[in-house]
Amino acid sequence: MNNDAFYATLSSETLREFALKTFGDPPSDLEEISKYISNGDRVLEVGCGTGRIGLPLIQRHNIEYTGVDSNAAYLEMFQKLAGQQPRVELIKQPIQKISKQTFDKILFPWTVIADFTELEQKAVLQQAYSLLDERGLCILDNPSQNQKPNQYGIYQPTLFYYQHWKERLGHMGFMSESSTYITRTGVERELTFLAKSDSLP
Repeated sequence: MNNDAFYATLSSETLREFALKTFGDPPSDLEEISKYISNGDRVLEVGCGTGRIGLPLIQRHNIEYTGVDSNAAYLEMFQKLAGQQPRVELIKQPIQKISKQTFDKILFPWTVIADFTELEQKAVLQQAYSLLDERGLCILDNPSQNQKPNQYGIYQPTLFYYQHWKERLGHMGFMSESSTYITRTGVERELTFLAKSDSLP
């Protein structure tokens, strides 16, 4: 991932402040993603961080949750906040190394896909395809093309726009579509939905 050094210097408190400025309170991205989560879902969140999205999903829905992140400090805080829950697993390893099961929902929240180089993005999405249930749904959240991406210190996102990827997603075997929403702080975001079969929302 091309932003590991950036996140290594970013405290969880600063991360949450950025999220508040982007999504408001309650966070708009959580509200959007939560619409597509059902009780009983097996959910994989890529770049789960300290649980800003994962913890409320666990609390709201009866789900089997797996969170992956490369930052051990973030995962430690997530685990502390989550406590001992039998259907929650937090893993310090990339999605490319997850292989034990399939998931009903795979989440790439808050521009997480932009933390990979373009070559890595293709590999990560191919891995997501292999991990997605036949009736599952993968959701990616990114700034829209009308929105200037965040810039802070050494953070260097590899921007992901649906129109740029649409044809390639089809070649990977995905059915896809996208929509936009406006956060409580007035930021336009793009949701990309990926599925193996006709199970798009």
